[in-house]
Order: sequence, then C-alpha cells, then structure tokens
Amino acid sequence: MSLSDEEPAPTSTTTIDSLNDSRFRVVEPIHVRLYVGEDGWVVAGAPDEFNYWYGDGKSIEEAISDLQASLIELYLDLEEDAKEYGLGTHLRGVYEAMSRQLVYTP
Repeated sequence: MSLSDEEPAPTSTTTIDSLNDSRFRVVEPIHVRLYVGEDGWVVAGAPDEFNYWYGDGKSIEEAISDLQASLIELYLDLEEDAKEYGLGTHLRGVYEAMSRQLVYTP
C-alpha cells in the first residue's frame, strides 16, 4: 500500500508528540493519518506538516515508529544539505516547516 496522488480516506488519525530520539523535541504534536490496507499493512503519513512523508509496517505501532525514524532521517539530511549545498524552494519549505515543529539538539 502506498500513498498516491489520489489519497484514500484515512482509516484513522492520531498525533505523535515524540520522535523517540533524545536529540529531538516535538514543539507541537504531529498529526498522523493512518491507512490500513486490505492485507493489514499500515501506512502512517504526516501530509499536513511534512508533505506526505510516511512510514509503514505490519502494525500501527510499527508504522508510526517507521514514520518517526523517517522524519529524523529527513530532518538530518535536509539540515546537512542546507549547510553544504543550499536547498531549493520546495525542500527549503519542508525544512522550515520541520524546524518550526522540531527542536534538534545535536
């Protein structure tokens, strides 16, 4: 199951207030949409805050954990790229949105 241009209605929604990484503090809860496929596979997406970044797994907990890890990886990659190369308009917007919602302390 994957998210596409025509997003299905979420099965449910939740929020996460931690990325389970002591280097990050979540300033405002991250709104997560959960999608459960017919095969039971779960996709956890944060489309409102982070432009359709998502995680997936066999359970809601696994999908949210994958989303948290993906958000950490995205933030760190964008931070490094911003310093080394600069970011284009789209990625700069994603990085700025993440920087408003996450506090990173190396």
